[in-house]
Amino acid sequence: MRIRDLLLLASGLLLAARGSATVYYIAPNGNDANNGTSQSTPWKTIDKVNQVTFQMQPGDQFLFQRGGEWRGRIILGSSGTAASPIVLGAYGTGAAPIINGSRIITGWTVHSGNIYKAYVGEMVEQVYVNDARIELARWPNTGYARNTQASGTTLQSNSITQASGFFTGARAVVRVTASSVDTLRITGHSGTTLTFGSTPSNSNMGNQDWGFYIENKLNLLDAPGEWFYESSSGQLYLWAPGGVNPSTLTVEASTFWAGVECYWQRQYLTIQDLHFRKSRNAGVRQDGANYVTVNNCILERSFHGIRSYGTYDVYTNNIIRRTYATGALIIDNNTLFANNQVTNVATRIGLGEHSWGYFGVRSIGAGNIIRANRLDSVGYTAIEANSNALVEKNVITRYNFCLNDGGGINFDNSNGIIIQDNLIRDAIGGLDASPTNVSGPNLHVAMGIYFGNTSNVSATVQRNTIMNLPGTGINVDHNMNSTN
Repeated sequence: MRIRDLLLLASGLLLAARGSATVYYIAPNGNDANNGTSQSTPWKTIDKVNQVTFQMQPGDQFLFQRGGEWRGRIILGSSGTAASPIVLGAYGTGAAPIINGSRIITGWTVHSGNIYKAYVGEMVEQVYVNDARIELARWPNTGYARNTQASGTTLQSNSITQASGFFTGARAVVRVTASSVDTLRITGHSGTTLTFGSTPSNSNMGNQDWGFYIENKLNLLDAPGEWFYESSSGQLYLWAPGGVNPSTLTVEASTFWAGVECYWQRQYLTIQDLHFRKSRNAGVRQDGANYVTVNNCILERSFHGIRSYGTYDVYTNNIIRRTYATGALIIDNNTLFANNQVTNVATRIGLGEHSWGYFGVRSIGAGNIIRANRLDSVGYTAIEANSNALVEKNVITRYNFCLNDGGGINFDNSNGIIIQDNLIRDAIGGLDASPTNVSGPNLHVAMGIYFGNTSNVSATVQRNTIMNLPGTGINVDHNMNSTN
């Protein structure tokens, strides 16, 4: 048995032997050799917390010092009880402790010209230079190329002048409908024609000149403020802003999957008073846990703020902002999402979900309640729900920010859903990358409340206020099944 394994076993045996709840403290000036049980003898690292994750006891608290910052992913691998949950939280005074999902990258060497490279060895989702997000290598560097003729798995564009094969292996970000963006791997490039490895969700774009761009290949890295990660070598390539040596800058790469991850079938876990940022997938991610509470946290600059797959969870009083995809993806049953602020989420085409997404909050499951939240500046629909959700008392402003043909509140595949007492206003109806040679249905923009087109049974929509939007206040789509 390795020394590290022996240390983990010994640590676990000590925790199991004590058998009672303990408060542990973690501070930037701590030491993992400390016992961690007082503010004068704190631990130092997330790694130390993770060493004991499978031996945590009901009622244990792991408190990070306010004003501090840690890089990594916290794992919650044990269960609390209803009376004594396991708690992640904060102590002291000052700003909420930051759990940062990015690594600082050093060791830069010249690759070619102004392009430098450094070894990372882990998947990279976003790159930040001096805390500012920079662009994944792409063509064109700004704006969009335009489809000339597309069907099935091929797209032809007169905008393409590069030699055959230039784009093979890259991926295309294509706005394919008024309400969705596809990310498609390019398996072939011949002349002005691209062939994709899968069929776009709109497989018959014809000559509608939807906008697209191509990204994620080293030969596209041709301008300051762009990067590319090569998974086969583990190298991160960067043309730094201003063309300077990146060793003179602070370069961060989002590599950690989540700020905190709640493991399968764990329960009664509380996460509070923490600030999660720059993780690859989510600030808080739970995969099959139950009775998870997240309260008074800040979650930002990750793909999702919260990504939840469980039951009887509670998400309250949080700030979710500047996420690249749906702010809160709630694939739950009997979960409460209430009194949260969701702002500036999924507002950039190509950074969100690879097909259907760009929501403020998406609820998938039975018995969920979405109540008294404030949502502002959302890429597509602010609240997307199904089943028998209760959606009430929310304030929604400036939605359909970059996509259109959606609503402030959308619902479909529902039975017994209630939408009531919401305020919906000031819709945008974004036409970015929409075709210039199409009118009519494609330009349906920014409804208030949108009945989906598949199945809505026994729906109640009442006492909502809808104002100042370019589309219909309440839009009942061509339902295949709509009764009561």
